[in-house]
Amino acid sequence: MKKVIFSILVCLSLISKSQPNLVYDGKDKHLKSQIDYINNLLKSDEFYNEISKYERFYNTEYSGKEIATILRNANIDIVVKYKLLPLCNASTTDSKCIKLSRLHFDNKTNIGINTLVHELVHAVDFMDDELDFTHSSNNNDDHSQDNTVPWVVGLIAENYVSKWPVFVFVNTLKLFFSRLVTINSSNVLL
Repeated sequence: MKKVIFSILVCLSLISKSQPNLVYDGKDKHLKSQIDYINNLLKSDEFYNEISKYERFYNTEYSGKEIATILRNANIDIVVKYKLLPLCNASTTDSKCIKLSRLHFDNKTNIGINTLVHELVHAVDFMDDELDFTHSSNNNDDHSQDNTVPWVVGLIAENYVSKWPVFVFVNTLKLFFSRLVTINSSNVLL
């Protein structure tokens, strides 16, 4: 069944580029900035190429290439909202919502990016009962969950923060040139 789902997702990726999208309508400008960053990152080939480099993850049969394809084609909007969560910084129990703790969530550093993407991976995993690439425990104090998909993909996103200005510049150039080529092929310009 896993191979059938993966084959369908590969076919969908050839038809259109769709990816998950985080939605936040609150007033926290730091969180809004983090979400804007993540939504731009989710449109980037480089992000998915980085995930594809992983051959194996702990607690799943999916390869990095398969995970990248699943994430890239998860065409869903995931609402992000603050809730009273006294024991954790974030929680995701379905594919529709990520709940953040006002007490514990770090909305001003790279760790917040990591947490949001980690939870986004859970939301995508919850899209279909056949998918299963989460971790086996919510406690990672002993680092036994470090090589699970949510932890790895969250860390990849966190590491991209340091490259952010270069990332934005390169992607803006790509967009500009792709539009220029489209205009040129229509014999409208150049």
